[in-house]
Amino acid sequence: NGGQSWNQSSLPSTANNFTQLEYSTCVVQSATCILVLDQSVLYSNNYGQSFNLASLPSAVREIGNPGDYSYPDLFYCYSSTLCFITLQTVSFGGANAPFNAALIESTNGGASWSVDQIGSPPGISMAGVDLGAPFCISNRDCFVSGRSGLYNTGNLILLNNSNSYPLLLSTTNGGATWTSSSQAASTSPPLFVPAESFCFGDTCYGVEPNGNTFGVYEFDLATKQWVKFSSFTVSLNGIMSCASASDCLVYEGNELNGTNILANYVSR
Repeated sequence: NGGQSWNQSSLPSTANNFTQLEYSTCVVQSATCILVLDQSVLYSNNYGQSFNLASLPSAVREIGNPGDYSYPDLFYCYSSTLCFITLQTVSFGGANAPFNAALIESTNGGASWSVDQIGSPPGISMAGVDLGAPFCISNRDCFVSGRSGLYNTGNLILLNNSNSYPLLLSTTNGGATWTSSSQAASTSPPLFVPAESFCFGDTCYGVEPNGNTFGVYEFDLATKQWVKFSSFTVSLNGIMSCASASDCLVYEGNELNGTNILANYVSR
């Protein structure tokens, strides 16, 4: 009823063991909703009234070196039959920072997931890579921005500035196969990895997730790069939300000082 009243969703009994809701989304014009809770994924096919545990591949448990541990990180649904989740590996011997990345995909509303073959040549994972959330401009053409050059020191995951570069994964068959292409070190922004993107037709927008000066970026389909066209200073994480290509909000999520809207109608 438009948010006038709310009911508690029905979750599987094992959900009592979950400690943190990471992400949630409901796919527009469908009954599909998906939750990421700790290392598990739940799906609903009745608008979120009840949820079931999704079937996940073994890669969610291990995609890196033996003893490492993977968890669902960022996800995106173009439709109820085309959803992706980025996986990042955490080293038990170091800080909770990613140094390996993989993609899993669902074509049945989140009920089951399979590992995508990413990289060039294709493999199930990419070493030393941090990936943002996937974004699609059609049910076949999708992209994932990332950066390469992460390495594990044993105590901390660091960026190897001497051997780091931005990269872009792309698919033209709905995620069946992905290819990667590196961008020049002089690319601006050189290491931008959007946490979430919003696409309308062939135009996509994202916001820089970390740092003191946040920028709004537009994805250039001709050059396959993110181009910064608006910047502003915030004190904490910038978050973006778009209803249409001409109606976007950018705000800072400052838990101490409240939430401030920084910019709206960011489209040129």
